[in-house]
Amino acid sequence: MALQDHLNADRKENYMKLSKNEAKSIKAGASLSASLINSLIKGFNSFLDIGRYLGSGLRRLISGRSCPIG
Repeated sequence: MALQDHLNADRKENYMKLSKNEAKSIKAGASLSASLINSLIKGFNSFLDIGRYLGSGLRRLISGRSCPIG
């Protein structure tokens, strides 16, 4: 433990205290990233695919062109 305290002795004094206004003004992660946009597009495409599958299934049931089960 003494070695760890000795190694961290210099680091304890090298920090800066922020005021409340400065802390409130920090903005982190507020921008749109490529991975966020990519995941939103994939979610939207999945939603469209589900709609297509349901629409195709309903159309086949109504028109009587569904495959018999069993």
